[in-house]
Amino acid sequence: MSRHDLIFDITYSYFLEKMFATINDRIDKLLSLIILGSCLGAFSDFAGLKPIATIIGSLSLIQIIYQFAKQAGIAQDQAKKYRLLSIEADDLNDQELSIKVKTLQVTDSNPWNILTNAAYNRACISLGLTASCESLSFFEWLFARFSGEILKRDINSAKPSKRPDSR
Repeated sequence: MSRHDLIFDITYSYFLEKMFATINDRIDKLLSLIILGSCLGAFSDFAGLKPIATIIGSLSLIQIIYQFAKQAGIAQDQAKKYRLLSIEADDLNDQELSIKVKTLQVTDSNPWNILTNAAYNRACISLGLTASCESLSFFEWLFARFSGEILKRDINSAKPSKRPDSR
């Protein structure tokens, strides 16, 4: 693998982990908010308790099974490690960088495939490689928006980012 490929892989992995952490965190907060609202609805007189209890039980079960907060924490930690490696990359030779990337990839989280094209495009934009970006489907764009990335569906007109977290 060339140095350029390693830098791209680090950048891509950083954005993928960051997006996965953000979307899991937002889903967990949304479920918690709905559960809290349902609990407050249990004290009102206009609704029966059975539907409210069903909502609370179902959403609590979803939170327990999928553990969105835990997945968000793991992905956020991994994103921080990739960000640190991208900063250290200039001080490492190709072999050291390759070893660190392989070591770090062992502990990657398991992000959803729907985020991969958006993370790839975000890495391309970050590194100024907009010619190799692809257009996102509607659902890829929607999930990218919900995971904190503001990407156009047609990415070919995008400019490199001036954000501090881009290389």
